[in-house]
Amino acid sequence: MKIIPYCLGLLSASITAFIVYSFNQWSEFQFHTLSILFVFPVGALIIGFFGASGLFLGKKWTNSKMYQQDYFIAVLLGFIAYFGIYYLSYSFTYFSNDLDEVRFITQFERPQNYISISETIPFWDYLVLINNSSSSQLMLKGVKLGDPIEFGGIFSKIIFLIQFIGVVIGALAIMLFLSSQKYCETCEKYYLEKVLKRFKPINLEDIVNRMNQNLGDGISLNQEINQLSPINKEDKTYGQLDLEYCPKCHKANFVFKFFEKNAKGVPNEINDFRNTIEIKAQVARALLNV
Repeated sequence: MKIIPYCLGLLSASITAFIVYSFNQWSEFQFHTLSILFVFPVGALIIGFFGASGLFLGKKWTNSKMYQQDYFIAVLLGFIAYFGIYYLSYSFTYFSNDLDEVRFITQFERPQNYISISETIPFWDYLVLINNSSSSQLMLKGVKLGDPIEFGGIFSKIIFLIQFIGVVIGALAIMLFLSSQKYCETCEKYYLEKVLKRFKPINLEDIVNRMNQNLGDGISLNQEINQLSPINKEDKTYGQLDLEYCPKCHKANFVFKFFEKNAKGVPNEINDFRNTIEIKAQVARALLNV
């Protein structure tokens, strides 16, 4: 079971590379180089994230514990996805030299009278060539603005470094989310979460105190939860009571969370007000009806 997450990681990196490469050929747009104002590498972030997604899903599926070396492996998978795009282009790009005209085409079936780039230069030299002859197209809401901007020299290297960093951040982001998941060392299971109630944060201190007094009584706790004032759509702030628990031994915690809606009505948690209370396994079973 321990090897499954890493196999899924390789699979997700390979699939990511293939999908992005195929999209690039279909759209004639290099998605993996997509950036905002040259400094926010959106494409590289997405590729790093999805390249390592198989490792994340495999860890969750097999309930494998997260280790420090998994961060390094996630970044490696992100790079496999990212450089895999270049390698696919390197492997399936051919050129002809008829009448001194050089034409580049890309397809999976080798055309007659064409030579593969992979037969002429090493992959590393191909990367250097691509890096030194890069260009960018400014776009606004999908509309091209002016002609492509040609880059070279140190500026191309800086852009490539920014993309490099983007892959690292994207891969680490999904693993940081996994590391934030509570893990039961005894049962080797990730905790699950269940939303028990969303409520108006009225007399909250009294509510928490009463729950602390009834931690061993599932019936009384359930009554306290039912007495919490339900929220309305108009409420801009609200509390949420979650039950996080091990699905096997039912070690559990109450987690009080608080949210505030922004101008668009999207709730954002206020982390400073999060409160966690440990409860007994039998109480968790009563609340879960198991």
